[in-house]
Formats: sequence, structure tokens, C-alpha cells
Amino acid sequence: MTDDEKAIRQVVETWMTASKSGDLATVLTLMTDDVVFMVSGQEPFGKEAFAAAVGFRAELSRLGA
Repeated sequence: MTDDEKAIRQVVETWMTASKSGDLATVLTLMTDDVVFMVSGQEPFGKEAFAAAVGFRAELSRLGA
């Protein structure tokens, strides 16, 4: 495995671990400020919209909704 492959795998592992534990701050450090998410059926969105959506879902989960 190349050094690049190892680095990519580490980023994915960190992202998944942080996501599973609800560590949004760590997830956000793994993306650039100009990241653009392209999701089928949605308008492209960036880091701020991602953070808002994840935070909203976490709050709903916390409230049991």
C-alpha cells in the first residue's frame, strides 16, 4: 500500500469514528472550507450547510424524535 493510500484510509477511519461518536468538530476539520457536497436530488451544499444539517439531526436524535 502506498503512503497516499495509507493517508486516505486514515482520513476515512477518522471520519467514520468521529461520525459514529457524534464528534462533528473532528469531521469538520477533515474537510476544506470550500468543500462542495454533490448529493443526488439536492442542490450542491458546503461545509456550513453540512454542519447545520448534522447538528440538526443530532439534536432531533437527542430529543428522541
